[in-house]
Amino acid sequence: MKIKKFAGIIFLVLVVLVFFRAIFSFTKVPIPTDTLVNLFNPYRDYYSSSYPRGVPYKNPLIGDPVLQQIPSRQLSIDLIKNSELPLWNPYQMAGYPLLGNIQSAPFYPLNIIFFLLPFLPAWTIFIMLEQILGGIFMFLYLRNRKLSQEAGVFGGLAFSFSGFFIAWLEWGTIAHTALWIPLGLFAIDKILKDRKKYWYFLFAFSTICSFLAGHLQTFIYVFSIFVIYFLSMWWEGRDKKIAGYTILTLLVTGVITSPIWYSQLTLILLSARNVDLTWQKLGWFIPLAQLVQFFAPDFFGNPATGNYWGVFNYGEFIGYVGMAPLILAILAFFSTKRKEVILWGSVIIISLLFATQNPIAAFPYSFSIPFFSSTQPTRLLVLVDVALAILAAIGLETIINSKKKLLPHIAVVIGVIFVIFYGFTLLSAKNFSAVDFAVSKRNIIVPSILFVLTSGILLLTQIVPASWKRIFIVFVIGLTALDLLFFAGKYTPFASTEYYYPTTKSLAYLTSQPGHYRIMTTTRQILSPNIATMYHLQSVDGYDPLYLMRFGEMMAASERGKADISTPFGFNRIVVSNKMNSPIIDLLGVKYVLSLTERSDPKLVKVFEEGETKIYENKNVFPRSFFVSEVVKANTPQQAISLMFDPKTDLHKTAVVEDSDTFSQSYSIGSVSINKYSPNTVSISTENPKEGFLILTDTFYPSWEAFIDSKPVTIYRTDYNFRGVVVPAGTHTVEFKDGLF
Repeated sequence: MKIKKFAGIIFLVLVVLVFFRAIFSFTKVPIPTDTLVNLFNPYRDYYSSSYPRGVPYKNPLIGDPVLQQIPSRQLSIDLIKNSELPLWNPYQMAGYPLLGNIQSAPFYPLNIIFFLLPFLPAWTIFIMLEQILGGIFMFLYLRNRKLSQEAGVFGGLAFSFSGFFIAWLEWGTIAHTALWIPLGLFAIDKILKDRKKYWYFLFAFSTICSFLAGHLQTFIYVFSIFVIYFLSMWWEGRDKKIAGYTILTLLVTGVITSPIWYSQLTLILLSARNVDLTWQKLGWFIPLAQLVQFFAPDFFGNPATGNYWGVFNYGEFIGYVGMAPLILAILAFFSTKRKEVILWGSVIIISLLFATQNPIAAFPYSFSIPFFSSTQPTRLLVLVDVALAILAAIGLETIINSKKKLLPHIAVVIGVIFVIFYGFTLLSAKNFSAVDFAVSKRNIIVPSILFVLTSGILLLTQIVPASWKRIFIVFVIGLTALDLLFFAGKYTPFASTEYYYPTTKSLAYLTSQPGHYRIMTTTRQILSPNIATMYHLQSVDGYDPLYLMRFGEMMAASERGKADISTPFGFNRIVVSNKMNSPIIDLLGVKYVLSLTERSDPKLVKVFEEGETKIYENKNVFPRSFFVSEVVKANTPQQAISLMFDPKTDLHKTAVVEDSDTFSQSYSIGSVSINKYSPNTVSISTENPKEGFLILTDTFYPSWEAFIDSKPVTIYRTDYNFRGVVVPAGTHTVEFKDGLF
């Protein structure tokens, strides 16, 4: 009896285990490192003897997990393990906020796995939990809504294997943010009906977990659906006491998470988030034609098979929940649960209205609202898929329990889908090239078979004896599981553990060099930005939608070779420099330059080579910290960058400071020695016969504080992006600390 009670949950877990079957060889992980070693040097050099044309890889679209999410997550976990707060990342863009970067998600409760297991097996379980918990939470929510176990399983499958989940599965942030939706809905229902105080704690826990999971835009959608659902369910009774407790719960939740969202808000306001993005570009909204992917996910091909020919990004437009769930979601509109159907139907319509390409969706972006104007609306598919999964479960429940014949309704639904899908195919065929049409024609075969089988089974449920109906229902669930496993398996890579950031000869050379220095690459094909973090190599490159505006301006001027900080910069989230003849590069402390071509710059000397990857040493590199003899004040950022590019300015001796304080006309140049350099603390010993002005070429950021012999002093924004302090004569210890907490 107990096994039967948990049969639905067991089935959902088994389906996920089948999907992750590759990991049981203990040589595969759900991390797309096959793209890492194929697309970038020096990994291509490392594997060139075995794979002259590059290591085979499955899906070129999935690269961000190895370039963004994993480096920041692993650094955060390692810092916490070393009893340090995950505040700062010194390994990218001359220093960058780590806690403020929400994708690092250092305090997400499920990170507990990383403290119990080594990173690779922990990450594998972490990714599996997205689908396991998402499916279980949806099952619990639907069962609490008085739906049958079959309907709960059906909805759980549709949600945890939905297009949104699969598209973002290996990121480890977006799907984790979304999986808490059904648990939050479950908690809201319990609050409104049971009125027990502990359900408020469950609601708070769901909200906090979703926020801490690592994707702010998705969390905003999650929070919005919580509010909408609560109001729609509360409105009928309008219990003021419940409303008061719920508001109090949200306020407490806000207070608990305040250090995190404060640090994130600070970074957003200082970032170049809106500089290189435009909502007017093709693919910002879902083209109406690509809604056909709700019926046939690979109608426009698939990046994993190398034949995607649709607009922009497959992963941004995929909302597939399975053929049977789609049919039954539409059938739900003939159910008796009118209030729920109207609610979730409205969520779908409104979400698609603002996600698709139309004047209404574009209108809010015309106001250029910070952060909002750079959030791609295609992520609203999370709400569409949640609503479709719930409606699919309601539709299946209608089939199971309806005492009246639904044959006409099922026939109408089948007819509507046939007309929309196949009508679209016929109308669009004339605009396809012969190659594209062949791809689409081939990729509608499986959806067509699923459509015919599902339609036939649903029609049969209306003419067979009632005792046979559940057999057909089980068959629909099994067919849906196979459908979604095929869809997910085609797209999702499982790469060899061997490819997890291997150490090549050139990387071993760089990590063995003494001192505090930075590296840079002259092309994105070498050690793509952020990867240096995995080797604790400090780099001027970086990849993040929230890269700091000041750093972006400085690097744009460096690339242009003049004091031009106008926007757009042209980085498009990825900051990579390829110009060595800039004073900025030397000032940044770039000692080693990685290139695929021979460099003729006289200040560069080749010191190592591995295959196509060449490493040059920069003989003009500045030390990380040094004294200058003169301070020049600038009143504006433009004046500051102009002074830095002025040929008369010797940056070895002159600091350009943007501050209203009065400085001495001259300073003494003493000795500098870095005693300690860690992510959150830099300790420097100085000796100077007179007062000196000390520069540390790490990114200036408001959370950092400076101390001289434990006494606080002012940090001045120096040389556009760096830190400067006035140091008294004598021998002193200067400490820079990230003082966020």
